[in-house]
Amino acid sequence: MDAGIIALFKRAYERRQLLWVYENIKDVKKLKKEPYAVDQLQAMRWSKEIWQELQGKWAIENCFRHTGIAFNSVDERCGD
Repeated sequence: MDAGIIALFKRAYERRQLLWVYENIKDVKKLKKEPYAVDQLQAMRWSKEIWQELQGKWAIENCFRHTGIAFNSVDERCGD
């Protein structure tokens, strides 16, 4: 039912988390006990940013196009 939107969102979130881990382990002196630990506020910020990015791109439209639910263009709806 989600037309791949959830998978797309999860991939973007995981990418951000990996960048977060990379930044946390880059400096051995500042290495945290748990480099994957993300607080709730940071997770919410990432979620908001990712959702805004997905809405601004073709991603959601493209996911629905593959379902056959959405039309490719206005002309298809009009029968032209």
